[in-house]
Amino acid sequence: MVYSTTSYSKALFPPGIEVENHVMLTGDGYWVFAYKLQLPEIYSLGEKEFDALHGIWLQAFKNLPDQTIVLKQDHYKRKSYQEPSISKASFLQKATDKHFRDRDYLEHQSILFLCFPIEFTASEHTMTAPFNKSFASQKKVALTTLEQYKQKAQEVVHYLKNQSLIDIFPLKEAEIRKLSMAYWNAFQNDYTTDIVFHAAGIQAGEKQVGLVSVNHEKALGTSVSNVRIHPRYSNDRFQLFEGSLDGLGLDIAFDHVVCQRIVLESTPQWRALLNKRRMELKKSMHFGSENRVNLRRIEKYLEILEEDETIRMVRGQLSILYYGEDRQTLRQISQLINTKMKELDITPHYPMGPELHRYFKANYFGLPGAFQDEDHYVSHLAQALCLWIQTGRYKSDTEGIWFTDRHQDIPVLKDVWDRKNKSIKARNFAVLAPTGEGKSFLANHMLRQFYEQEVRLIIIDLGGSYQKFGALYPDDHQIIKYEYGKGLGINPFYLDPGVAVTSDKIEDLVHFLHELYAPGAALKRVEKVALKNSLVVYYREEVSKHSLEGYLHFLKGYKDRLMSKGDASDHFDFDELSFVLSEYVGDGLYGFLFKESNGSTHDISQKRIIIFELDEIRDHQELLSVMLTLIRTTIHRYIWADRSKRGLILFDEFAKQLQFPNVLQQVAYYYQAIRKQNAAVGVILQSISQLPENHLSNSIIDNTQVIYALRNEKGYAPFKERFHLSSHDLEQLQSLTNRFVGDRRYTEVFIKVGKHSNVYRLEVAPEAYAAYLTDGPEYHELMMLYQELGAMEAAIVKFVDQKNLGV
Repeated sequence: MVYSTTSYSKALFPPGIEVENHVMLTGDGYWVFAYKLQLPEIYSLGEKEFDALHGIWLQAFKNLPDQTIVLKQDHYKRKSYQEPSISKASFLQKATDKHFRDRDYLEHQSILFLCFPIEFTASEHTMTAPFNKSFASQKKVALTTLEQYKQKAQEVVHYLKNQSLIDIFPLKEAEIRKLSMAYWNAFQNDYTTDIVFHAAGIQAGEKQVGLVSVNHEKALGTSVSNVRIHPRYSNDRFQLFEGSLDGLGLDIAFDHVVCQRIVLESTPQWRALLNKRRMELKKSMHFGSENRVNLRRIEKYLEILEEDETIRMVRGQLSILYYGEDRQTLRQISQLINTKMKELDITPHYPMGPELHRYFKANYFGLPGAFQDEDHYVSHLAQALCLWIQTGRYKSDTEGIWFTDRHQDIPVLKDVWDRKNKSIKARNFAVLAPTGEGKSFLANHMLRQFYEQEVRLIIIDLGGSYQKFGALYPDDHQIIKYEYGKGLGINPFYLDPGVAVTSDKIEDLVHFLHELYAPGAALKRVEKVALKNSLVVYYREEVSKHSLEGYLHFLKGYKDRLMSKGDASDHFDFDELSFVLSEYVGDGLYGFLFKESNGSTHDISQKRIIIFELDEIRDHQELLSVMLTLIRTTIHRYIWADRSKRGLILFDEFAKQLQFPNVLQQVAYYYQAIRKQNAAVGVILQSISQLPENHLSNSIIDNTQVIYALRNEKGYAPFKERFHLSSHDLEQLQSLTNRFVGDRRYTEVFIKVGKHSNVYRLEVAPEAYAAYLTDGPEYHELMMLYQELGAMEAAIVKFVDQKNLGV
């Protein structure tokens, strides 16, 4: 028998379906409501979450009318990875695209069909000639039942939408039509072909079709569970879990469709039928061992029904359609399926010949009523839902930071900003990992992508980990660090031409002058007012070329004017201030710090990467106070004052910065207040134990809603306790592994955004690997090439070529 998918009108597509929006009227007499499901990510659920998910499905379906068919189809299609074109603008984006391009992966689409029977029954002609519109004359009768079934479907959808673990969306009409054509075309979407049913099997174009089914309760073994220990990511120390049937999804790396079918039955009728059958078997139990086995099975079901009156009896079936270019490929796939079935203690059935043809046609979602009663196992709803694909592939968000899917090793976007505040109320983050595990490597990876998304970055560093990162963007970064004899490259007094001085600018300068004048000492109210007044007059009288030296020159005449006007001169000692400031101008000991030079940039307003390096002055109290003041001023000027642009503040080696005065208090303030800004603040720690136990640290933890953690061989107990992680979070952390050999090298990273957590991989292109190096021999080799070539991109290209990293 041959069905051509190219010779039928667009109004009627195979076989015998009418469709409007997400609602179908099928040729065998069913109203079908079609939805797309967003399942939880693989590895993201613990045992408790799997039980909760199972309960959600049970609650959603248990009150549907008798003979309702719940059909869930999970479609898996092999594809080659193609990175979105929008992500190919920069040097490292192009390198990343090249690195991952054409990598094989499985696309997963989970579809739910709610199928309600219409009062009339389709004729046998529906199966023999499914393309004919057999129900046309009875369509008027069907329409009378539509509204009541639509209400039932909406109740299910409304309930599922209110659950946090899954989401559900109506399929569009075009999607249903495409799915229908694809089914009869063996999911070969580039062209249409004929499907041929012959004695040896099914052929559709270049694809052959195989099918395996679970269609009798005897095939289910002694017990069925909704969850099992993950065989790959579990050992004596920890356990990850997966849905019992999940291994038949993403683990089968070939085109296939998993069809999960549940027919809701009348429990009272089944109770009466089972009681009648029990009486018959009791009379004949001595005539064969099979009668005794069946009697025990029926009595078991009756006991279950007596214990729980809410149980809903069902008929169910599991079928897997799979596709290959030849018989050998089909055998390979069937062997994979057999192995998975054996692990679950399930005995599969392989229909052949006409039965294969019948099963294939009946699994089409447009023929929900085509299966016969004997094609199903008998069970109850809770047990049938154990034979249900529970999780899907990693979700790729519409924006975020690129990481790598742990299961398929392809890039996925992880939204760690959450612009619409759906998952988190603040974007603050913490990176935790011991020395040598790749904290700075991870930070460079994140910062580079935030930069590419036009986020303004302010980095406070102690180890020089970001010099190379800045060098990638020579015209868009400013490194502010202390080097004797060289200016810092920042002018605190700078004001854009034509821009009036603001109260915030005056307040910042008062704080700056205070730190130069009397670091650590408190200023009286009258002293602050006197300083503010002097600065207001300075900016009013000096319209350009503002600087510390210019302000000091202004002060020489300012005091005399105060005296001549009779103003009190004891509010502030400007003579003493002028004397202290003389150390930072002209020939003073630190006169070079704020001196203008051709190589310095006094206006950093146009720079999107500002790096403060504190390593050289960590033991110099006065200079450290100055630098911390500049950091505070820069944050307030470029993050606080401009909400139109996104901003990010990073404190690297945060534990070492805690020795500096007031740093913990200031960072705690940022963590609490920054949620009102369009910005985020983060810290990098070797261990959470480095954060002291006090109310300021607790405030930082409470306002941290994004967590990145790398492997820690010493364990995660303090981390779990202070961040209130779940047991599944801990199991994910314990499962972290790294791979530094072979073609695909990666570091695994635990990421938790709000309540959602999973493990991702950090696999990067060779060029990105070179760009993220922060120490070691390779780092120094690359920096020597940079000194030689004068351009970081050129140095990276040469380094990768010399090391054969791109091979």
